[in-house]
Formats: sequence, C-alpha cells, structure tokens
Amino acid sequence: MKWWKNLSVSKKLFGVIGFMGLMIAVVVIMLVFALKTMSAVRAFVAGESDWSKGQKDSLSALQNYLITKDVKFYRIYLERIDVPLGDQRARLEMEKRHMNPKIAADGLIRGKVHPDDIPEVIKFYRRFHQEQHLVQAVKAWRKGDVYIDEMESLGKEIYNKYRQSGEYSPKEFNVILERISDLNDNFTAVETEFSKKIGAASRWLENVILWLLVTSVILIQGSVVLLTFSFSSSLTRALKQFNFVTTEVGKGNFSEYVEVNSKDELGQLANSINEMIVNLRYQIHERIHAEESETKMKRLANSMPQIVFVLDANGECQFYNARWWTFIGMTPQDPKTVKFTDYIHPDDKPLVMHNCREALSEHRTYTGEYRLRDRKGNYRWYLERCVPLLDIDGKVVQWFGTATDIHDLKFAREELQKAVNIRDEFLSVASHELKTPLTSLKLQFQLRKRYIDKGEIARFTPEKIHSMTMDDEMQLNHLVRLVDDMLDVSRLRTGKFNLQPSKFNMTLMLNEVLNRFTPQIQETGSEVSLDAPSELVGNWDRFRLEQVFTNLLTNAMKYGNNKPISVRLIEEDNRVKLMVTDQGRGIAPKDVERIFEQFERAIAYHEVSGLGLGLYITRQIVIAHNGSINVSSEIGKGTTFTVVLPMV
Repeated sequence: MKWWKNLSVSKKLFGVIGFMGLMIAVVVIMLVFALKTMSAVRAFVAGESDWSKGQKDSLSALQNYLITKDVKFYRIYLERIDVPLGDQRARLEMEKRHMNPKIAADGLIRGKVHPDDIPEVIKFYRRFHQEQHLVQAVKAWRKGDVYIDEMESLGKEIYNKYRQSGEYSPKEFNVILERISDLNDNFTAVETEFSKKIGAASRWLENVILWLLVTSVILIQGSVVLLTFSFSSSLTRALKQFNFVTTEVGKGNFSEYVEVNSKDELGQLANSINEMIVNLRYQIHERIHAEESETKMKRLANSMPQIVFVLDANGECQFYNARWWTFIGMTPQDPKTVKFTDYIHPDDKPLVMHNCREALSEHRTYTGEYRLRDRKGNYRWYLERCVPLLDIDGKVVQWFGTATDIHDLKFAREELQKAVNIRDEFLSVASHELKTPLTSLKLQFQLRKRYIDKGEIARFTPEKIHSMTMDDEMQLNHLVRLVDDMLDVSRLRTGKFNLQPSKFNMTLMLNEVLNRFTPQIQETGSEVSLDAPSELVGNWDRFRLEQVFTNLLTNAMKYGNNKPISVRLIEEDNRVKLMVTDQGRGIAPKDVERIFEQFERAIAYHEVSGLGLGLYITRQIVIAHNGSINVSSEIGKGTTFTVVLPMV
C-alpha cells in the first residue's frame, strides 16, 4: 500500500503499537466481561446452594416446632424460609421489563448473596435469563415456588394452632408430619433438577466465553504478526541497502546510491545519504585549517562578557580575550609583559597560587574567588574556573579558563545574609514574646486545675476570680496585639493594606482609647492629660488611627519613666496635629530615623518587651493618610511624637 509506505517510521510504529494496544484492550475488555460473568455464575450457583439449604433448614425447624411447640424453632423457621422467599422476590423482579434494582437487590440480600456480587448477578440474569439453558434451570426453580408457598401456609397454620392453645390429635399430627415429609421430597427433586440445569447453563456459558476469547486472540495475533512482518521486512531491506552503500563509500567508491522507495524517515535518510555522497565528491580534497578554528575560538572568546584565557601545560598564558585587555586598560600590542597574577590582590595571591599549583600537579579543574585590580586601581571580586584539556594519554595539553565578575553578587549575598540575620533575630524575639503570655496563662490554668482537683473551691473568691480574669485578659490582649502587628506587617509587604475612611470625632476616639487604658495607666503610676477641642470631625480610617494613638500612648507608657504624659490635639491650617509627649529617657539623635524601621527600637530587646513593629506600622498608616509623623527628643528629658493629617 503506497500510503503505508509514505507514512513516517514513527507513525508506522505508533500504528502497529496502537493496533496492538487496541487489540489488547479488546481482549482485556472481553476478559473482564468473562471474569465478571463467571463471577456472577459462581454467585448464582452459590445462591442456589443457599436457596436449597434455606428450604431444608426451614422444613427441619418447622418439624421441630410441630413436635416441641418451642417458639425458638418457629423463629428459626421464619429466618430460614426468608432465604428462598428473598430469592423468589428477586427473580420475579429481575424478570420484569422495567425492573426496580432496589427491590431485586433487597431480595438477593435476603437470599444470602454477597453484596459485592449483587450488581453482577443482576446483570447476568437480566442478560441471559431468556437463554434456553438458563430458561430450563429457572423453570425448575419456579416449581419450587409452589412448594415454598405450601410450606409458608403450613407454617402459619401450625403457629396459629399453637398460639390459640390448640392441640393436634394423633391423626392430625401424623398428617402434618406426612405433609412436611412430602415437601422435603419435593424440594429434593426440585433441587436436583435445578442443579443439573444450572450446571448445564454454566458449562454452555463457559464454552461460549472461551470460544470468543480464543477466536479474538487468534485474530489479534494474526493481525499483529502480519503488520509486524510487513514493517520489519521493509525496514530490514532498507538497512541492508544502507549498509552496502555506506560500506562502498568507506572504501572510496562514490558511484553507488541508495534506492528511494518511500517518503518516510528511511526515504529521507536515503536522500540524505545520496546528498552526502554527492557532497563528498566535491569536498573530499578540501581541508579545514586549524587557523580557521582558532580564529573562530578567538572571536567567540572576544564576544564573551567574562575574562577568557588559555594557558599552556605549564600554566603560561597563551591568549587573553578583549575583556581582559579592556579591564586592565591595555591592548595585546603593548610591549609591556602582562602577567595575570600581577593583578591579583596581595591578600588573595598566596592562597590562589597555592591552589593553582595543586590543580596543575593533579590535572584537575581549578575554581576560586579572588579580587582583581582594574585599570583604575580598584579591586573587584571575580570567580575563576580553569579546566584542563587532556590528550589521549591523559596529559595536559592546555588549560581553558574564565573569570566572571561576581563583585555585585558577592555584596548582594552579604546583604542577604544580613537580612537573614535580622529575620532570625526577629523570630527569636517573636517566639519569646509570644511564649511569655502563653507561659503565664498555662501556669494560671495549671494552678486553678490543681485547686479544683484538690477540691479547694473556696480559693476562688469573687475578688480572686476578678483578679485572675483581669490577668488573663491582659495576657490575651498582649497576644492579640503581637499577632495583629505581624499581620499588619504582612499586609504592608504584600500591598494588601487598605484604608476604610469614615467620618468620626477624633476627640471622642482619643477619650475612648484613654478610658480603655485607664488600668494600665494607673498601674504605671503615670498621669495622662488630654488637651483637645470638644469636637474635631474628619474623614479618616478610625480603626487605623486608634492603632496609631494606641502605639504612641503605649510607647510613652513604656519609656516615660512613670512620669506624666501629655496628649494634645489641635486643628491648624486645614490640618490636624496629634502630639504625644512623655518625660522619659529620650531617644538618641542617631536612633531617631531607625526607630521607624521594622524590628527596630531605641533600646535593647531585653529591656522592654515587644516586636519593634509598632512605630513602623504607625508610620505606614500615617503615610497612607497622606500625612507625616515626626519625633523630637532630648536624652533624659523626654520625647514628643507629632502626627500631622490633612483634614478630609
């Protein structure tokens, strides 16, 4: 087939493999169908066994109940007869044109069919119940329905008789025993006939499935063999021809050509070989000179941003690229002898020379960092990598090296390390700050639990409970404040810090914050005075400005040496000024700007608790309001923070 020949080799392979995969999938599907069908047959036959056993057991229990009048046997009878009744119910439902799966499944469960087998049993019966072999088996099964109904009626008759305290006469008793015996014989006959028929149906189904599987495998194998033979034979012919032609070319015979019979990869390869033969005719006597390769190498080296050099086996330089000459401010034509090592920083040179000598003696790659002096006399950090070129005997012929400017990268790495150190210090402080209130809370809870376990409830006086509650609230508020600060910093970093302005009275807000902090203010022994107009209304984010005032107030309480604190609010030139003044230790001039940075404070971490985020967040909130914050301070006399906001 021409279209098959012109297909690419990959498509042919994919075609063969795809066809094989498709055929395998068909076999697998058929095998799965066969396994599921045989599993259903197995479950069906097992159900027949349970059906027969249920009939026998129910008859035996009914006979025992007749003889002993023990209700226990009647309950056993009801339990056993439910198995054939369930099978009967399921069969009748599965034979309907529009079956209710739930009813059929419930009947099979009553008939002791395993729940996992029920779906396949239903499919099997619905699919094959009109097949002649199964029809004969079901026909025998239906005969048992009459006897089941008769046994069920007899059971009710005996139960009602005994329930009404009635007794059977000897003659009646023998008649009923005879009926039970007849039922047993009838069930045995039905069971024998059903077993034969279902066995015949099972063998027929097995033969059909086996025939289908064998036939499918034979057809698939034949198709695959045919396709594989066709593909492999064409491939073998082409390869033999390729081998013959290339062997002749190797001998110097350029008169042979490969026959092109297709447009696939083999045909393309044949065309390529033929073109190669034509080209070899014209190029066989041409020589590629070493000077051309060297020129190309030099051009490539001169175009590189790194310093490139070539050394001989002893380490003497044979070539520098243009980047080196630009770096030192010279040209290759300068008469002055240039040594690479003369430009290495004196502090780095001894170690560099030692490592280079080791690399030379061991014939291994050298890598090192050092400083080089440029044409202006400045030193910059470079990363050198020098690789040996070995001959077939393992001896060094030349060394090829590059030196890459890593000056900026090195200092950026150092800055990054500083940032990591700051982060680690912050994490250490944050973990300590978070652990302190948690430890206090844990100790309080353990103490209370100990009192409760000992039954010392009297210790929990109203005053004590109030005191404990206040302590817990203080620790929890401290935790919330720490977490809120960290969340605000995260929002600021990710650009998700948004204001929600609304009109409110700033004087009222200041009074509310002061009222909330009354217990803390009293605890420090400080006094806070507020000088503000009765009403100053503006359009700001109330929550964030409360946060600003809270941070400034708590700072004044921390560092104010328990002295009076002054809060002043004024309106001036369509702007609002909020000033918080303490009389504490003050801030050194060198620390004034630093305190507004992240994780920074004017004093050491161990002196006052906190994350060092409050003033950073405060400044960002003020800037977001198009305002400004300034600080004036004098060591030993106190500090004033001034927030200026536009009236909106």
